[in-house]
Amino acid sequence: LPKGLLTDWLRELGAESLVNRRSTTWRELDETQREKAMGSDAESILLQHPTLIKRPLVQVNGQWVNGFSARQYETLFAGAD
Repeated sequence: LPKGLLTDWLRELGAESLVNRRSTTWRELDETQREKAMGSDAESILLQHPTLIKRPLVQVNGQWVNGFSARQYETLFAGAD
């Protein structure tokens, strides 16, 4: 995972949206690591544990969107060929 790309994701989406707190990896982290993942050290933790990133993660018209919502995808891709 390129650090610059992760930096962009965190800037646009924030750790609150980007971190998958339902993942097996999240459950394996201790409380200190969890706090870091949701705070200022999110980049470091996500680089160590990229499986914490909520997927799918797509870029549409220059905007990053993560997670899946059928309604959201219908709106995002309306009129796409």
